[in-house]
Amino acid sequence: MRERQLTIRHLALAAVLALPLPALGQTPAAPRPAQPARPPASAPQAAAPAAAAPDLVTEANLSRDRLKAMFDAAKLPTAIEGGEKLTVKVGAVVVYVLPGKDRVRLLATYSFAARAAYQEKLDLANRINDGYIVIRAAIPADRPGEIAIDHYILLGTGVSRATVVAVTRRFADIVREAVDALDTDRLLK
Repeated sequence: MRERQLTIRHLALAAVLALPLPALGQTPAAPRPAQPARPPASAPQAAAPAAAAPDLVTEANLSRDRLKAMFDAAKLPTAIEGGEKLTVKVGAVVVYVLPGKDRVRLLATYSFAARAAYQEKLDLANRINDGYIVIRAAIPADRPGEIAIDHYILLGTGVSRATVVAVTRRFADIVREAVDALDTDRLLK
């Protein structure tokens, strides 16, 4: 450890010594005049970033229909459930893809068997939350016969279409893994 500290100190000292200095007896060089402001970018240069925009999902272009088109292009089975909710089937998992203001919520729900006690339902949700960081499990107050597992894709300045599809697939894989591994009492239908 001591040898490393000496090396870093020596490198810092060498960097300072390598700075150009005026020779003895010379005056330092006059400062450079300020550079004029750059002219505004021409139209073709300004259009280049916009070309990447169609690939990005942003707050401005987020919609259920756009998401559906993305999943259709990725060859994943989609449907509009109840006339409003987009569902995507990834393997055996049905994922609700719900656009929000600045995010996309991925949601998978499972029904509990009639024999499942409320405490058993809570225990399963807690085991999922304890074992898997990227998903969140809850028993909705208005639907105590179901477990809801979700994840949010935050859009920020934009997320590529490929990323939305990849995250949705990964979400479905994690949900399936969590349910298979932690529902040892087979409480879910």
